[in-house]
Amino acid sequence: MPTHDDVALADDDVESLLLEKVKVLNQLLWEGQATRPAVDQWLQNFDGTYTSSRTERLHALYLLSKFLYFGRAEIRELLKAMFRDLVRQPLTAQAREALADRSNFKRVHQAFLQELNATRFLGLGNPSESAAYILYNFRTTNRLPIEFFPNFYELFSKALNSSDNEWVDTGVRRIIFIDDFCGTGGQAVDLSAKYLPVISQAALNSGVSVETWYLTILGTSSGLDRVRANTDFSYVDSVSELDDSYRSFGPGAQIFSSPPTGVTGSEAEGIATHYGGKLAPAHPLGYENSQLLVGFHHNVPDNSLPIFWFDEPEPLWSPIFPRVSKLSMIGA
Repeated sequence: MPTHDDVALADDDVESLLLEKVKVLNQLLWEGQATRPAVDQWLQNFDGTYTSSRTERLHALYLLSKFLYFGRAEIRELLKAMFRDLVRQPLTAQAREALADRSNFKRVHQAFLQELNATRFLGLGNPSESAAYILYNFRTTNRLPIEFFPNFYELFSKALNSSDNEWVDTGVRRIIFIDDFCGTGGQAVDLSAKYLPVISQAALNSGVSVETWYLTILGTSSGLDRVRANTDFSYVDSVSELDDSYRSFGPGAQIFSSPPTGVTGSEAEGIATHYGGKLAPAHPLGYENSQLLVGFHHNVPDNSLPIFWFDEPEPLWSPIFPRVSKLSMIGA
């Protein structure tokens, strides 16, 4: 039977391996966000109020080693893939279907360009949020004309709340909303209720048919399904999709398919819930219990475990990947 000293030695070995893995990830993928001093400071949050601090920090370090981070370079590559696979490919297929001679590459390409010229791209959300960052990178990465990226109000002849509004350019037949992340799908559903009726009414008044698409870099299967079921988007898709196995805990959690000695999913869940409950009492394991380990160069979704991103004055907590929260007006 192993002694207490044997277990401690095993924990030390596992900790060393995890620290080395985190070091490599930080150097290659995490853009220097998780230096050793930053990791040590973050681990100090786990002070032994759930179980021993040694056990808590070992499990926290293991969760950190599984964090899925998308840096600036990865985001640009994913935006290239978005245009190539989710815009160019379907529009080319649509253009080819309308041609008599579908083998004529030049004519197919010209037909694709006609479809692209009839398309406008918008960010989903407030311009001061991540929408503007993603939309700018989407445009520059794919070398698209700035004219394809109007402000929403520029699409219409009158104020957005006018019942007799019309479509300014009847040659525009497709609006594609670009997003970075679809977690629960709630934000896309809410914003679609704001945008899509305005588009539909103006198109109807102008006697034109306008498609509306929703494309995101990353989305959960359940979130994308929610958007498909509860909105009038013509087309919903993501570059990369996370199924339920990407949730941190539970029988199907892939990160605990073969954990190292001394690390268990149940213990990690207890630790994350204990501290997450102090940080975000309503959502201790991420918004609507999403349980994700996901972050982007420009921000971390609140669907991820709060122990990684919580960065509010109260309670005091040192995040490893700080989240820029949405703030209400001061004094509101």
